[in-house]
Amino acid sequence: AAAYYGLCASEIGRENYLHAIRYCGESLKVEPDDPDSHLLLSECYASLFSRDNRREYLLQARENLEATLRINPDIDGASGLQRKLKEITELLGIVH
Repeated sequence: AAAYYGLCASEIGRENYLHAIRYCGESLKVEPDDPDSHLLLSECYASLFSRDNRREYLLQARENLEATLRINPDIDGASGLQRKLKEITELLGIVH
């Protein structure tokens, strides 16, 4: 899982979000309850939404952010992640 996580993070650094999503998905196949992989996936989908306002990207960002906080409610920056989750939920109310 760590190797796929590293590849995911690397692809995010290059802004290759679709590749990153694939690697994070592979990481989660090995370790489904890894909050860090879910968090990276959330970042990927949020970044894709910023490029192309597709509701599906926002839904995936929310789903993975919720998973991160469910798995590890005390993760570093949890209060900021809660705020981000609230923002995503509000955006979903206006994005069709």
